[in-house]
Amino acid sequence: MRLLFVGDGKRDAAMTPPLVETIVGARVAPETIEWPRLHRAGQGYDRKLLFALHRAREQGLDGLVATVDRDRSPGRDRLRSLDAARKEDRQARPPLPTAIGCADPHAKAWLLDDPRAVRDALRLEASTPVPNARKV
Repeated sequence: MRLLFVGDGKRDAAMTPPLVETIVGARVAPETIEWPRLHRAGQGYDRKLLFALHRAREQGLDGLVATVDRDRSPGRDRLRSLDAARKEDRQARPPLPTAIGCADPHAKAWLLDDPRAVRDALRLEASTPVPNARKV
């Protein structure tokens, strides 16, 4: 499955495709791009997602996975912006499978704060203790 992954940087590009492979149970051939590289689309995650969807279709990809970090943005504003753009795109064009997500506060901390995710990613035994990331 050929997917376009849009994220904040190189860490997201390295981390998100294997997570998606695990979730969907299929091999993924990732194409990646960072949000800042979508500057030609204009300002805002909504415009950038629309541009990324256009790019994914142009490249004949099977779908798109877009993730943002909440960081200091209020509530779920970034996720709402992505959802509105996805809906807009689906009303104007044939739907392209598009997954959106917002990590709170950001993906790296979220994964490290989940002992099960750490054990799964590192292929550790279920009984292996994983210290709380905030205390390490």
